[in-house]
Amino acid sequence: MNYLIGYLIISLILMVFFIEVNKEILYKQYLQIDKENGREPSSGWFTFYILTHFIKAPFLCPMIFLLILGNGGKMIE
Repeated sequence: MNYLIGYLIISLILMVFFIEVNKEILYKQYLQIDKENGREPSSGWFTFYILTHFIKAPFLCPMIFLLILGNGGKMIE
């Protein structure tokens, strides 16, 4: 159980770093999704979009760790 809690904490810390480094890219992706769905962009939906990234953090942790090692955490556009 201690390993699981530690993994969840580490994955959330890595996700915070990932979101801070890639804030502009994530916002562009969000705007593109809203444009495709025909909605007006709003800060509430952007917050929900970021929240879903935190929910996916335990699953994405290994990939984010490799991205940080290889590219400093920046997403490739």
